[in-house]
Parts: sequence; C-alpha cells; structure tokens
Amino acid sequence: MKQAMKKKNITGLMRFSICPTIYFVIYTLFRACEKCDGEQYIFLYGNHSEVNKAKCEIGYVDGLDNYLMTGRVNISNKNVLAVGLELVTKEHSETSSYYCVIRFVDECHSDQTDSCYCVGTDEVNIFQVIFNITLKHQDSNATVRAVMLLSNHQEIYSNETMLPPVTKLDLTNVSSVLKINEKTVNKDFCIKIVYDSEIKISYQIASTQKVRPQLKITNNNTSTIWTDNEEGTYNLANLGFESASEVDFTFSLCGFNEKYVHCTFIKGEESDSNSTTFLVLFTISLIILIGITIVFIYQNCKSKHEKILVTGMVLETTEGQEFSDLDLKKTAATQTDNL
Repeated sequence: MKQAMKKKNITGLMRFSICPTIYFVIYTLFRACEKCDGEQYIFLYGNHSEVNKAKCEIGYVDGLDNYLMTGRVNISNKNVLAVGLELVTKEHSETSSYYCVIRFVDECHSDQTDSCYCVGTDEVNIFQVIFNITLKHQDSNATVRAVMLLSNHQEIYSNETMLPPVTKLDLTNVSSVLKINEKTVNKDFCIKIVYDSEIKISYQIASTQKVRPQLKITNNNTSTIWTDNEEGTYNLANLGFESASEVDFTFSLCGFNEKYVHCTFIKGEESDSNSTTFLVLFTISLIILIGITIVFIYQNCKSKHEKILVTGMVLETTEGQEFSDLDLKKTAATQTDNL
C-alpha cells in the first residue's frame, strides 16, 4: 500500500515538473524560430560611414546631424502591415517607441521624399527599407532594431545595432564680425563702393564651443563655402557701372545657428594717374595763389592804415600850432588895449 502511494506521488511530481519543462521548450523553440524568421525576413545593416559623416569635427550634434540606416525585408508568406525602426529599452514597456514607421499596403508604396521609405529590388517580395532620422542627445549610444508588424499582432525583429554618441551644444552666445577691404561691415545696412571686382574678406565667429566656423558666400546664384580659412579674396560677379553686385554672407558653426548679412556692391569710377597728378598740382597752385592774394591784401591794408595814421598826426600838429598862434595874438591884443 505504501509503495503504491509512493509510486503515485512520484508520478504526480513527474507530471507537475514535465508541464513547465514542455512550456519552456515550446517557448524556446518559438523564440528561436522567431529569431530565425528575423534573420531571414528582416535585417538591419550597419553604419554607412560614407553617408553618415558628422558636420562637426567634435562628432554628431543634437538636432543638427541626420543619420541614415538601411535594411532588407522579405514579405513572402507574411501579411505585413508596416516596418519600423524601434528603440530598444532596458525597461519593459507596453508601448513601443518608434523613430518612424513604413506602411506596407499591398507591398511597398511609400514616397521616397519621406524620412523613412521602402524601395523594391530585383527579387520578388524583397524590399530595401531606408530610415533617415535626426539625431538627438537622448539617442546617444541608444540600441535600435527594425521590426516587422504583422496583421495577426505578431512582431518579427531584426538584429540590433547601436547609434553613435551625440553631443548637445550651447550656441546661444555666438557673435560674428565681417570685414570687407579691412573695414567692419554694418550688418543692418551694407552698401559698399568698390573700384575692383576683387574684394578682401575676413571674418571671425566667437563661441563658447570649439567648433568649426563656416562662411557661405552667395553671389549670382552661386554659393561658395569657406571653412576654417578666416580671410581671403573673392571676385564679385556682374559688377559694372550700370549694375550692382548683390552678395549674401551666411555665418554658421558646423552649419548650425546661422547669421545672415546682405551687401550691395557698387562700382566707383577710377581716375587715371595723369588726372590725379593734375588735380593735386592744381589744388596746390590754387592754395598758393590764395595765400599770396591774402598777403598782398594784408600788406596793402596795413600800408594804407599807416598812411592814415601819419596824416592824422600831421593834421593834429598843424591845428595845434594854429591854435597856439591865435592865443598869442589874442594875448597881445589884450595887453595893447590895457595900455
């Protein structure tokens, strides 16, 4: 009796332990099959370094750089609703975080102007998927994967890959100085008279961040970008006596935080060396002639003034003598009458 009870307990224990084992095996096979499907039906390629080139020498910058990722999907025997690029988080979440989603309605019909889209290949039911995202600081070193969303609410995942580190820059305190022919330009009102189509340009961009400054010069619908070199010469297009040359100067740090200045260049008339020499000599001669005239007038006035003074003194002396003689005569007459 005891042996029968013991055998029954062992049998029950075996049944109890077999159920979790079977469940674990089925779950493992399902995950393995899902992984197998992931490798077969969807794959995410690595970084395209020739395309994903950072604009700044310090690396990728928050909100500035775009990052391109491509993959390959096989929708054979799969009712695919969409393919997305998903952020893989350590914490379990009921809601997936997608960077973008490409919808599949009767195969691939997305627009290539979208940030994320699909393109057909020479193979049937196989498409290339392109994910073009703008990097954010919170995406730094994040793990992502592509995911195939099926109509039966199942998901098939691709291999995982990591995004690059992303730097956040503070470009709020940025100042720029533009000089043309060694004179500082007024950024609000810039009209320059030049005598030659070749002008000298120098610029400086001050920032708290050590990033590469850039100057884009747009003239006659043609743009030239200066990087690192902070001075040089530039030839103006369409500069003439009857037409002005319009130029746009755009400052930036790695293409970020742009400052804009518009300048109008007008061609001035140049005089030849003979005309300039004649003008200088004529001016000097005129100044000398005016000086001589002033001296002559001064001397003439001075001579006349001295003559007037001498004449006045003579008159005063004569009048005084006459008054003295008259007094003597009056005195003599008075004395005679008294006698």
